[in-house]
This record gives sequence, structure tokens and C-alpha cells, in this order.
Amino acid sequence: HVRSRRQRQMCIRDRDMFLQTVMFTIYANQYDEYEEHLLLTVFQFVLSTQFKTSHDFSTVLRANTPISRMMSTYTRRGAGQTYLKNVLSRHVHTVLQTPTSLDLDPAHVLHELVREGAINGNPECVTLDHPMVQERIEARSSFLMHIANAVVNDIITSVDLVPYGIRWICKQIKSLTRKKDPCLLYTSDAADDSLRV
Repeated sequence: HVRSRRQRQMCIRDRDMFLQTVMFTIYANQYDEYEEHLLLTVFQFVLSTQFKTSHDFSTVLRANTPISRMMSTYTRRGAGQTYLKNVLSRHVHTVLQTPTSLDLDPAHVLHELVREGAINGNPECVTLDHPMVQERIEARSSFLMHIANAVVNDIITSVDLVPYGIRWICKQIKSLTRKKDPCLLYTSDAADDSLRV
């Protein structure tokens, strides 16, 4: 088990080095249309392969997959970094400046309240639906929803500033998602239209 985990970690490290080489050395000139076209062609191939071979559709972009690591590496390039800093840094700063934890796990919240002395007694004797636990979770959920809505709104209103490659990748993901699951509902056609490339 330990050996397989080490092999997997080595594979991930090798994969990251390969991605760094491809995106920052071979196709490093993001302002050269031909180089960018070749790089996005690689993306298209990996995306379509990933979507075809994926058994658990819900984790295609969240798991530690080649495409998720490719996207992370791609957004580290100059234009992507600039865009992300301009749009997201204020929100990241807000979360980092929050003086309390934003953990929503009821068991963790309960232990916090006991540690703080807000709930007396043995935590094993207090249920997770205790009003103080639920109140704290509700307050944190509300804060996180506020941040999430602000992030989404900032992304939508700044879509013209999104670098072409990132918009193109998003369009490919949308197209492949609809092919994989034609019944999937999309809530905002306006947002879809704004991602046209």
C-alpha cells in the first residue's frame, strides 16, 4: 500500500514536471497564436479522453486528474495569474482575515463550542443538532454563500477580461459535459453566452 502511494506521488510529481515543461518551456509564448493553438489542442485531447474514460462524472474536474492539474498549471501563466489576482484576491483576503474558523462540520463546531465553554458538559452527551451548533453553522454558511455569490458575480461581470485560453477551455468543458449528460440543466444561459469565444 505504501509503495503504491509512493508510486502514485511520483507519477503526480512527474506529471507536474511534464506540465511545467510543456506550458512554460515548449509552449511558453502565450502571445504566439500558433503556440497557444497547439497547447489548446493538447487540452482538447486530454479533456475529451478524460470525459470518455471517466466512470465517476462528478469528480472529473475535482479529483487529482490530469485535466485538473493541467488547468491549475495553465492558470499559473502570466495572463491567468493577473486575471485571478484582479478578480479573486479581494475575496481570498476577506476569507483569510476572518477571525474564526469557517468549518461547517457539526462535530467540529460542537467541539469548538465545548472548548470555548459556550456549551458545558461532555460533548458526547450533546447532540449535533444542538441550537448553538446549528446557529453557528447557519452563520458560517451565510457568510460563505455571500462570498461565493460575490465571487460568481465578479467572474460574470469580468468575463471580457478572462484570457482567451481559459474561456476556450471552459467552453470545451461545457460542450463535453452536455455530451456526457444531455439532461444536465444549466441555470444561466446568459453566463453561457458570455463565454463565447
